[in-house]
Amino acid sequence: MIDVANGRTHVKYRQYRAFVFAALSMMKGQPVQQGLDGDVAFDTSAAGPRRASAAAARQRQMELLTQPLMALKAALDPASKLTNLRKQGELTLINVTTAKAAEFTLALRNDDHLPSWMKWVGPHENLGELTYRVEYSAWEPVNGVLLPMSFNTVSDFRDVVMLRLHVDRYELDVATDALKASAEVVAALPRCRSTQ
Repeated sequence: MIDVANGRTHVKYRQYRAFVFAALSMMKGQPVQQGLDGDVAFDTSAAGPRRASAAAARQRQMELLTQPLMALKAALDPASKLTNLRKQGELTLINVTTAKAAEFTLALRNDDHLPSWMKWVGPHENLGELTYRVEYSAWEPVNGVLLPMSFNTVSDFRDVVMLRLHVDRYELDVATDALKASAEVVAALPRCRSTQ
């Protein structure tokens, strides 16, 4: 779920590790619930919400920008800085630095001006830093808004596919009040380390 106006998200999924020595619980999938409310990242478990690290907040802010609607909103924000407008084949590329210093490159298709991909540099637990590129396809109109039904995120390390996401459906203009971090979470100190 995304609250576009307030920069809030809630992501719920199961994390699997296809690794023969992984714990049996990881092979079955661990439930994960992650939230973002502006600069505050938090994780939710049976014990309740708990504030995550500042690094997790930065990573989740970048993940939020991979949604093309959010990338375009950031690029059109008067507080953002746009540089290095250029053509690359059938695409127009522009570098974006947001008011919060997030940096990414946005590629727009020349024929219909829809986003083709967005890339950014981010941390990796084993390799230090990678360039990630999320590619969009299968655009469909949803309540008058064109949205991609397929996301493919690739890293520059051997072109490894990091995430492939196919959307079943979008629901627009739904209530998002539940995405707000509680006052208790906001007041808590960020943890030193957190799952991304």
